[in-house]
Amino acid sequence: MVIFTSKKVELISEKLRMELPEELFLHCLRVMECAKELGVMYGENNIEALGLAGLLHDNCRHLSMEELLRTCERFNYKLSEEECKIPEIIHSKLSAIRAVVDFGVDDPKVFQAIAFHTTGRPNLGYTARILFCADKISADRNFNGVEELRKKANLGLKSLCLAIVKNNLQYLYSRELPIASVTIEFYNELLEETRGG
Repeated sequence: MVIFTSKKVELISEKLRMELPEELFLHCLRVMECAKELGVMYGENNIEALGLAGLLHDNCRHLSMEELLRTCERFNYKLSEEECKIPEIIHSKLSAIRAVVDFGVDDPKVFQAIAFHTTGRPNLGYTARILFCADKISADRNFNGVEELRKKANLGLKSLCLAIVKNNLQYLYSRELPIASVTIEFYNELLEETRGG
């Protein structure tokens, strides 16, 4: 059962329910719940921010490439060279922009979390790291190894992030898919942090 932390979150949820395919909407709800659970586990004070980030993180995920490009035009968003090469990451930035413009979310932490929930990046804030993890281990995820990743949550946020990034890199590498440069930088940063560097 989903418990909303505020009327604002509930209203956004109703709007998303009308926009998103059912499976994607349910994924957003599961990520919202997972983010809030991880937030409680890791002592995060702003649970509503985590809820908003989880709920809105994939609000552009269902769009076709043509629709993504039209959305870029609408927001005057210029795709980077890397986004042109890896179109799977475009929805993250557009979802963050829509969170602000279309849903009235004015928290920079929520914006950052949504914008980098797919790739991660160096100097990612606490809220963003939690969303990054929640998106990969939410209850609806059932890929091989997800249970092992969920167990890593007890080791702390840095260890969980590192395990998830390693898993992502292995997946992309094994399928000869391109890897965003910020993901590699995030991995290096996490590796140094977990080694006490």
